[in-house]
Amino acid sequence: MPPTAAVLVGGEGRRLGGVAKHTLAFANGETVLARLVKLLTDEVGPVTLVSRHPMNTPLPVVLDAHTDKGAAAGLHAALAHAPAGWVFVAACDLPALDAATIRRLAAARAHQDVVVARTGPHLQTLAGFWHTRALDTVATGLARGRPSLKSLVGALDATVVDFADDAPFANVNHPEDLVAHGLSVLAPSGRRV
Repeated sequence: MPPTAAVLVGGEGRRLGGVAKHTLAFANGETVLARLVKLLTDEVGPVTLVSRHPMNTPLPVVLDAHTDKGAAAGLHAALAHAPAGWVFVAACDLPALDAATIRRLAAARAHQDVVVARTGPHLQTLAGFWHTRALDTVATGLARGRPSLKSLVGALDATVVDFADDAPFANVNHPEDLVAHGLSVLAPSGRRV
């Protein structure tokens, strides 16, 4: 099966004061989410959003059944609802993810369960290819608690691709990250706040 993609939009944005991260926008008004959806559609295939709440969008939305278990719960929902095969799973707050990064990770796919990047000592688990055969391991981790994506990578047959530059994996967690990436927050009406 050709790969698909999923964007995790269910984070609480606590370190950003409760901002819904799918409302982060560039100076031109385009949201980070819209940019990611276009990028992933072009580079990977059909995109599904994974959310804790229903969303008004033409894209398919899968609701996260484990709302208190972090990114691993979003990963579980993405894999459970995808067709068999590879799924590129990304967080919705990656303003600098690019086509070259996705292509390099895609080229490392073979018979393993997951392909993620490493920059220096850090695994970059918020943008990578996960195979649907990893679903049972993810489900087992969730049954035992609130696993990190890093712990799930460690429990699977993983390929780790070394990158010298961590910029494509930078996510937005703090107010200073908004400034660094030239982002603002859109109000529900679509106006900047």
